[in-house]
Amino acid sequence: MIDGLQSFLHDAPLWVFLFAFGIPALLACMGLVGAAWSWRNARALQSLPATNVSQLSEGYRLAQGHVAPDTKVTAPLTGRPCAWYEVKVEESVKSVSDPGASGDRRVDYTWKIVRHESSRKPLRIVDGEAHCAVHPDEATVYATDWSEWYGATKKPEDREPEKSPGHLTPGGSGRLETHGREATKFRYLERYIYAGDPIFAMGMTSRQPGKGGGSSLVITEPDDGRPFIISTRSPDAIASENRLAVQGGIIMAVVMAAISAAVWMLKFG
Repeated sequence: MIDGLQSFLHDAPLWVFLFAFGIPALLACMGLVGAAWSWRNARALQSLPATNVSQLSEGYRLAQGHVAPDTKVTAPLTGRPCAWYEVKVEESVKSVSDPGASGDRRVDYTWKIVRHESSRKPLRIVDGEAHCAVHPDEATVYATDWSEWYGATKKPEDREPEKSPGHLTPGGSGRLETHGREATKFRYLERYIYAGDPIFAMGMTSRQPGKGGGSSLVITEPDDGRPFIISTRSPDAIASENRLAVQGGIIMAVVMAAISAAVWMLKFG
């Protein structure tokens, strides 16, 4: 079998080798990048003590409390009341390849993002009488729950899809999709945070002028590249999740790098 693969790679066009070598190499790099990103998040979460809003000061902080009960926005696909949402709508797009020597045309389907947005209204974190505002732009958000479903139109007709808890990942393993049907032409995803949810925010805390001459604490994205995270799950849970992602990324990188090395050795060894 190995001799057959070696003979195939020697005789195959250059682009076949580049594909067989390059795809695993690219996946190895992606695994390392993902592991590094997750390690950075886990390290930051472990290094900062959680601070109640009533004791919050300026600087890079990990603030915790609850989403203010009067925070109200409306999710655009379902109309569900919430405090924060993210929406993604994808369309199933068909492409037909040119016929090859056999005269056969290959039909492929890919998902094309046609809408992707999130609410920009600040999230107010409260702790008794104390409060601060979190501007969610550019944050990594771990939501309370989410819905993923399908439909025939860009704006879904089903506005009461089932919810899944936030610790599960949309589009996880085991999902079976049927392309080419009008009823599943669009795929929708909506994620939510609700008023009253427990929440933490890790970012840059600063005091900004408020109405009436006063000032208030605001948490925004750090300008030095440090993690900016908002979550309705505990810091320990998110740190643990990121540590597992580090392990998964490293394993993926090692396996894919080994495949690339094997292809190289079969071609030139």
